[in-house]
Parts: sequence; structure tokens; C-alpha cells
Amino acid sequence: MLVSLLSLMALFSAPQNTEDRVLVVGDSWSAYTVAYDSLNASFASFGHGDKRAIGSTTAIGGSTAADWTTPSYQQLIVNALNVNPDLEVVHLTIGGNDFFAGWSVSMGAAAETALFDQIADDVESVVDFIKAQDPQLQVLLSTYDYPNFDEMLSANPFYQFLWAAMGFPTPLELNTAAARSQRLIGKRLVGTDRVHVIHHFGLLHFLRGYASKGIAPRSLPKPRQWGKGGKTPAAGGDLSLNGTPEWMFDAIHLDATGYFWVAQHCTALFYDAWFKAHP
Repeated sequence: MLVSLLSLMALFSAPQNTEDRVLVVGDSWSAYTVAYDSLNASFASFGHGDKRAIGSTTAIGGSTAADWTTPSYQQLIVNALNVNPDLEVVHLTIGGNDFFAGWSVSMGAAAETALFDQIADDVESVVDFIKAQDPQLQVLLSTYDYPNFDEMLSANPFYQFLWAAMGFPTPLELNTAAARSQRLIGKRLVGTDRVHVIHHFGLLHFLRGYASKGIAPRSLPKPRQWGKGGKTPAAGGDLSLNGTPEWMFDAIHLDATGYFWVAQHCTALFYDAWFKAHP
């Protein structure tokens, strides 16, 4: 209900002269962010209803970081930037599908390192491509939160096969590996010009808790972001728990409330200050 009300606020309270300032690019997490109007609802709640995020042609469910290194996918970004000259930030979420397709609990350390290096290489290549399109263009890399293969499998039978292909990892095994992969990507990008990284792992645990485990909202730690001097992030919540089931609709994806709070996290840590500095 909260998200629905805020979405209506974004639609009906925004000024008529809204500007398309953010281009959402990436996989299904990006696609649902666009479909739920998550960023725009969040912008409006922070008083930036005149700023708008778009991405109907550049947020593609199932796409991988490797896909976005290819000319056909990159042309979609170029087309969107050409049609919308006011765009100044690319909101990017990629790499998750590469991880789920390639990782398993039984793979050795060398194979895991090779996989994570390849994912990081591809994400870095995409970021470099985006930055090359305009010397002022910013890239915000927005990461993921924990999956839930234990409790949410019935929502989509495909995830039963995916979980089996990964060797039925425990939440701790899966969450730890996913966080390692994302930290490597962040390590490559944090501190580089015009790139901003936001770490979400454990965000929904912090905000919602875990009711079936008796864990109250805001009793677990929030995710720690990259700090000055290359300080590494720390996953929030509890790595041994599944993703928050109340704010998910299948094993990997959040519902509208979940994506709204991810958008709020991005707005609080980046967009609010950015829009104030670039009205």
C-alpha cells in the first residue's frame, strides 16, 4: 500500500516539466525497478518529483553482464541517450544472472575466482562503454539483496532447477559467494571517475527483520558501504538467512515494496544529493 500511494504521489504531484535524468539499464532487477516506478516514487518522496527515471528499452529481464558487452545491447544504451539528451546518470544493475548461471557450491576456488573475474571484467567493460558516451555521464551501480530458494520456490518452478544446478547451496553458502562476487566488482569500480556503487546486501533484513525467525525490523545491521581509502563494504542483515520473504515474489526478485526500499537506499545515498547539486 505504501508503494502504491507513493507511486500515485509521483504521478500526480510531479510538475508538468519533468526531466528524464536517469536511464535504468540492466537485468530483471532493473526491469522491475522500471515496471514498479520505484525510482520515481522514491524521487518524489525526497522532493524531486520533477526528475524522472526511464528504462523501458534498456532494462531487460534475463540479460547478463556479458550480454551488455555486445554491440546489439550497447546500441540500446546509445539510442536511449541520443533520444533523451537530459540524461545524466545511468542506473546499472547487472551481473546477477552471470553469477547464477555459472556458480555452484561444488566449484573449486580457482574456478570461482575465474568466474568472478570474468563477471567483474564484463561489468567494468560496460561501465567504461557508458562513460565513453558522454564526458559528464555518471554511472550508479546498484547491487542486489539476498535470494530465497528455500521458501519461495513454489512461485516459479524454474528456480527449482536453478537451485539444483547450483548444488542446493545453503543460504550462508549462496549469500557469501554472491557477496564476494559483488565486492570484487565494487573493488574494481569504487574510486574511479564518475562511478558510484551502492551495496544492498542485507538491506531488507535490516528494514523488515525476519518475522518467522522472531527478528524485529532494524535489529540486524544495515549494509556498510564502500568508504574512504578503499574500505570494503560489509553485508548487512544475517548471511545465514534467506532473503526477506514478505518483500519477495519469487526466489530472486523483490515485490514492489522491496524495490521501493532499494530505490530509497539509492536516493538517500546518492540521488538526493545529486539532484540538489544539479537541479
